[in-house]
Amino acid sequence: SSSDLNDEDLVYLALWTRAAEKQMKLPTDGDADKVFASIADDGRWIGRLSAFGAGKIKEGELTSSAKTAAQKTEALFYVALDRRAAGDVAGSQALFSKTLASGGVDLMEVGLARDILAGPRAYVSGPVPDVGLP
Repeated sequence: SSSDLNDEDLVYLALWTRAAEKQMKLPTDGDADKVFASIADDGRWIGRLSAFGAGKIKEGELTSSAKTAAQKTEALFYVALDRRAAGDVAGSQALFSKTLASGGVDLMEVGLARDILAGPRAYVSGPVPDVGLP
């Protein structure tokens, strides 16, 4: 249930939900908007991400408000995700590449950017199949 998630988790989930709805051209169920409306843009990074998700601030405002290396990486990633959802493939690819090049930050977004850029070539590792070699 949503009560098990903190504000940060909810905002990240809402950003993904909004991107998926846009990219798949699905009508929104309004859940992402409710999350964005519930998080104040009070100077905390999660407030900035929420304001971006709600459309209250633009890409440049999000990226310029990022202070730490992790925030800068996340800003690049979520701007790229937004552009991808809007159909700007070239713009999003360039930003996903910048996300990867941001370097040294062990964030989920870096791995996701790598997977998105790999596209159909992406390889999901799993157990080695038992082929009965002698």
